[in-house]
Amino acid sequence: RPHPDEGTEFDADGVAHDRSSATGIRLRIARERRAADQNTAPDAPADRKEIVVLPPVVGVLSDIFVSFMSPYLSLERHNMAELIGSALTDHTVDHRGTELPVFTSSTALFVYIKNSIGRCTVLTRGRTFLDLVAEFRTALDRYADLMLKKMPSPSFSLSQRITGARGGDVLKRQGSVVNVAEDNAAIAAENSANNASTEDPKVAIYKIPAGGEVTVCHVVDTCDYCAETGEALAELIAEKLDPALREEGGDLSRQVDRFHDVTATGLKILVSGLENRAEPCLKKMAGMSWDRLETVGEESPYVVSLTKTIREFCEQVRDLLPNSYYRNFCDKFVAAFVPSFHNALIRLRRISESGTQQLLLDVYNLKTLVLRLPVLGGGGAAGSASGAAPAMYVRYVSKEFARIEMILKCVGTRPELLIDVFRANWPAGTSADLQTVMGLRGMRRAEQQQALEKFGVERNEAVAATSSAAAIASEKAAEGLSKLSEGGSAVAAKVGSDLSDMRRKVEALRQQFA
Repeated sequence: RPHPDEGTEFDADGVAHDRSSATGIRLRIARERRAADQNTAPDAPADRKEIVVLPPVVGVLSDIFVSFMSPYLSLERHNMAELIGSALTDHTVDHRGTELPVFTSSTALFVYIKNSIGRCTVLTRGRTFLDLVAEFRTALDRYADLMLKKMPSPSFSLSQRITGARGGDVLKRQGSVVNVAEDNAAIAAENSANNASTEDPKVAIYKIPAGGEVTVCHVVDTCDYCAETGEALAELIAEKLDPALREEGGDLSRQVDRFHDVTATGLKILVSGLENRAEPCLKKMAGMSWDRLETVGEESPYVVSLTKTIREFCEQVRDLLPNSYYRNFCDKFVAAFVPSFHNALIRLRRISESGTQQLLLDVYNLKTLVLRLPVLGGGGAAGSASGAAPAMYVRYVSKEFARIEMILKCVGTRPELLIDVFRANWPAGTSADLQTVMGLRGMRRAEQQQALEKFGVERNEAVAATSSAAAIASEKAAEGLSKLSEGGSAVAAKVGSDLSDMRRKVEALRQQFA
């Protein structure tokens, strides 16, 4: 039975044409050609349709509003600024379960940033999201600056280099302390440059008030948390951001490094703060009459005070810092404290035999305390598995204190045996080391010159060396005059008279050996 439409052909608009007409014939031939092409195509499905690729429309509409998203970005910026502004006076901490305490403002800031990412990526992951990431960077930089402001500001004291007993450079702090009101970041950079300088014109000093070490530890823990969370946040941003824009931004490495820098500054402040608290104890040692000490006790009063100061500070810090950071703190404190103690010791005026024995006991007690700092408080978490201090730390401390003990042992040696004992027990000792020992013994200039000649120093060099020793002695007297002048004019006048006598004697000795 013929189909009803067998005598018609339909064009693209669905209009029917008679097959015998010219239009119908053209339509029929075109239809037959298409059918022939489909039949000859390899593995071509019978119902194959022509695929037309259309331009993408995703994001076309949202991109229209990019230039109008500034109010949204301003709102996000304002909200983060309010969070950061309230954090300056907020000292509330979050222990995060068993973790170390961090400021709640840090966790609140990262929670807000995460929610902000969710709100933005629902609408767009393009240019607006990239601009929002730039706001995140600004907020994190401001928060790092705020963490610096939570810690004590530094003061600067003038400093100079003096030659110590080992012939090396020992840092001596002197002069008035000048407070600065510059930005902490600029101060840290300037202090770093000063440390790199061979002259060291200024030294940053941090005075931590009572209980202030807790706040500094909270800052260190918070910045460590921010650095760790910032790395995870950067991965989340890279995942959400449009791939075409990832090369333009989304990286937070500079902000992570900034938090690490603040962490390092916090550890430096803790070291300087403890060193500053120990300084009065060293002044007590310098003020004792070691040349008139008759009895030897178990511990000197300054050692008792020093031990109490260091133990209380370190026990507090140890409970609030990660083990790796506490170890770093111990390393830095020992590297600063031992030279300070060495410097204070070699600047004593004169030490008797009993004073030498007492100082040896004091040095042993201090060395024992310092060796236990990494594992102070028990548990041994900061040290090795056995609860002992790390081997490298023990070697360093033992080596540094051995030099101090060697000086004292030589000071306690009889003058006729001094050179032989010095050579036998201190093979690497120099003439400057020997001169320091003789100065602590209170040997006269002529005796020092003879000892230096016996040690192997030429006569002219020995004269020059003893003249230098006399100059140092004069400097010590001048320093004593400066301190005592604050106590009253009568005492200052007496010291001034003694200083004049000493200078006359030095000048007479110089003329004698000229």
